[in-house]
Amino acid sequence: MADLPAFTLLNTRPAHQAAGLQALAQAAGGAALPCPTLKVAFQGVAAEKLAQLAEFDTLIFISANAVQGLQTALQRAERVWQPGARQTCFAIGRATLKAAETLRWKLHSADAHRFDSEALLAHPDLQRLQGKKVLLIKGQNGRELIAETLQQRGAEVEAWEVYQRVPCELCAETWQNFRQSRHPLVLASSVAGLQALLSALSMAENGAKQTQQAGSAWLLQQPLVTFSARIADWAEAQGWQGDIQVVDTQSDAGIIACIQQHWPQWFAAETSKRKQS
Repeated sequence: MADLPAFTLLNTRPAHQAAGLQALAQAAGGAALPCPTLKVAFQGVAAEKLAQLAEFDTLIFISANAVQGLQTALQRAERVWQPGARQTCFAIGRATLKAAETLRWKLHSADAHRFDSEALLAHPDLQRLQGKKVLLIKGQNGRELIAETLQQRGAEVEAWEVYQRVPCELCAETWQNFRQSRHPLVLASSVAGLQALLSALSMAENGAKQTQQAGSAWLLQQPLVTFSARIADWAEAQGWQGDIQVVDTQSDAGIIACIQQHWPQWFAAETSKRKQS
């Protein structure tokens, strides 16, 4: 009989971002169950807007989906773009940098260790922006912190929403397997993704209140791995009771490293009981 996984992670990220984490989890002796709570739909950008790309002093890509979204818009318009010599382009997240590298777009990370909006806004090149034109490449309904802060610093800010995240129905079979798994834990890479999971669970169990309450209560007791303190704070505000940890690096490897670091405190007591029984 094969050994049971050391942990089972509910991977709530979009389906096209699941494969790498599955492989790393298996290599670490665990399992990652794909259960996307959001799917990404890329949106077009008007050709006249794309023609203005060279006019911006600074471009900021909020995510890997932002990179892919702009490239999709360029392809649909049969246009090609590369960052100009006088343009400074920033990326939030290692995955964003990697996505840009495949297109040979030279983007910069604001911080070698932190990959969030606050780290970006602390960069020296984004402090005094009088007369500068800044373009945010982002998804629909994202945070307004970057745009508002850069405007306060004197920048003329424009935002292009090149994709939207659409909630998915609950992956019922995966959810049941997850509930029956040994050492379950949950991944939340965004507030929207975690919110979509809670909403999908509620909708799927609508009309069966006892099941709904049991499922929701059980979920909120599991360990949670998040990409930022903001997500952790939101989860706590929803009544999350399980231990919450923020990854040091927003990447597949960072997720596994976080699990390996905190696995003993999450599951050691249960493992000890199993050995004594």
